[in-house]
Amino acid sequence: MAPPARRAVRPCHIRALRRTRCGLSDREVEDLGFDYWLPDLETLIEALGAERFGLLGISQGASFAIACAARHPERVSHLVLHGGYARGRLVRNPTPEQREEAEMMRKLAELGWGKQEAGNKYVRSPKRPLKTARALHNGRMNSARLLLASAALAAASLHPAFAADSDSTPPALKLAAARSQIEAKNWSRAIAELEQVNDPGSADWNNLMGYSLRKSKTPDYAAAERFYDTALRIDPNHRGALEYSGELYLILGNLPKAEERRERLARLCAPPCEQLEKLSKAIDNYKAAGNKYVPEE
Repeated sequence: MAPPARRAVRPCHIRALRRTRCGLSDREVEDLGFDYWLPDLETLIEALGAERFGLLGISQGASFAIACAARHPERVSHLVLHGGYARGRLVRNPTPEQREEAEMMRKLAELGWGKQEAGNKYVRSPKRPLKTARALHNGRMNSARLLLASAALAAASLHPAFAADSDSTPPALKLAAARSQIEAKNWSRAIAELEQVNDPGSADWNNLMGYSLRKSKTPDYAAAERFYDTALRIDPNHRGALEYSGELYLILGNLPKAEERRERLARLCAPPCEQLEKLSKAIDNYKAAGNKYVPEE
């Protein structure tokens, strides 16, 4: 990756999912359908412990990214799609020529797989100039690298355009710069980014402001509680605000309020539920320490 792209991804943690039967993943599986691959993505997300994350879907991965975002809208901060599709090639009412081309590409991959000279096989179609399979692959990989760098820039909000925001900027991108500062535990910068966005009508904005004020070097618990309460007035089912406000009440020594937040989370989401598990662990640690708050490690 070029130096500018490396600099772009420094504030981010990027994880690529290697699909089943690719790379070092399992070879012998009974099912390779969509319903099998999507849980693989969800398993990776849970293993990483990612509460909120961005998704980059390229080509076939776009459909899995869309499905994951539809299942977990409260956790996907942004969605970047490139060269993807909502429906497979043969269910888009293709012309006979398009069907023929699709079959040709499938057969080329089948016959050439694993052969040293496979990359030099020529591909010709009615609407595509003469190219080698390797040239097509290299072009797609270059596009993928460019998109990865662009997605990292969007996620970290390093470009001034994202920091400024406009009325048409998606909400997830408006808060992306603040989220990157929160991930880096740079609380003063996070608060400054949130103040610049200034979106008091957003539950996410209020939740992040409350969290940053609670975690800052000189915490303002009273202000944090007001922001959490505002987030929950806007969205009573905001899991992050329920978890974080519950932790705040433990800091303030108000165990009944923390347990009330846990009960609301329990009604909202069945295990596995990250927010419920974290708050439950915090309450258990609080009780085990003689009703004293135990900071998370």
